[in-house]
Amino acid sequence: MESMTYQEWAQRRQTRSAPSRRSRKKHRAVTLAPRERRRLLQLAVCVAIFVVTLAGKGVFPQQMESLRSELQQILHADTDFTAAFADMGKDQVMSGYQSMGMTDMEASRETVTFMGQQYEGVCATAAYHDALVTTVQVCMQVDNYVCVITFTSYVEDHTPEMMDFFAPLATE
Repeated sequence: MESMTYQEWAQRRQTRSAPSRRSRKKHRAVTLAPRERRRLLQLAVCVAIFVVTLAGKGVFPQQMESLRSELQQILHADTDFTAAFADMGKDQVMSGYQSMGMTDMEASRETVTFMGQQYEGVCATAAYHDALVTTVQVCMQVDNYVCVITFTSYVEDHTPEMMDFFAPLATE
């Protein structure tokens, strides 16, 4: 630096403080990946639905209420929750039996009598080391809740006796 003249130093300083290549480039639009584009589109659709719903609720409250009741009827009319739980239970019993190494597995969705009432259910049998395994699942729906009770018996089928242990509670 001592051998450098002031003019050389000033010229060197000017080239260092000159705008960098990046800052001299024109600002380009950001290119989004397909996944980011899809997420952005999903966000825009959700915001639009939210705004329309919020505006519609304030502007047309009676129409929104009637639309809500119609949608509830459609959603609840065709849905058989106990049947759906019975189907899931059938699949779960079969996969559970298989994962435990059981053989001769059979499962079917049936109407089951439990505490004097008819319910959707699953009846399944399998063999485990030459021993019979019997399972009965009862799917009970009360209001918006589904309760699944499982009875499993080994060697001999005692599921009917096990189900008889239960009795409905008397309500006043």
